[in-house]
Amino acid sequence: MSGVSWVAAQDDRYRSLVDMEVPDRNGLLVAAPLSYDVGRGWAPVEAEFIPVSADRLVEVAMGLVAMTDVGIVAMHPQDTPADATRLAFTVGLRLGVFARPFGVVLAGRQPVGPETSTHGRRVVAHDVEVLVDAEQGVGVPEAEPWVRRQVWEIMPAGRYAAWQSAGRTG
Repeated sequence: MSGVSWVAAQDDRYRSLVDMEVPDRNGLLVAAPLSYDVGRGWAPVEAEFIPVSADRLVEVAMGLVAMTDVGIVAMHPQDTPADATRLAFTVGLRLGVFARPFGVVLAGRQPVGPETSTHGRRVVAHDVEVLVDAEQGVGVPEAEPWVRRQVWEIMPAGRYAAWQSAGRTG
């Protein structure tokens, strides 16, 4: 297992990818819901890598995110670049601020398979701008060489309905 401690709001524009090791195997990066203390600000986020077989990633991720003590899950198929998973987790930190009471399940590449649409689930793409050198960060483009990337969120029916009622489409 590998872990990371990161303060979600340390950079309100999320210009840095989470610095973490992503093992070269199938699994999930799992973190508790984000919490805010008026006197201290955002609490550090602890993430853990849990090995899961490739054919069970979606089901296990959706089961975990339904638990009250899980807020962010990033799926990592072994053949996905680590930076794509790190980007998905970083975007999950940002979405986690707004996703309450639902957790978020993200992936660095588009998830496919019947399990992504069972039980009313929807796969929604989120566009982000990143520096060509992924080690340098994510955020609002101010200078070249910024490129558009996508991360994918698997939304349970309730989160998708809330997302749509907020005027989003997908």
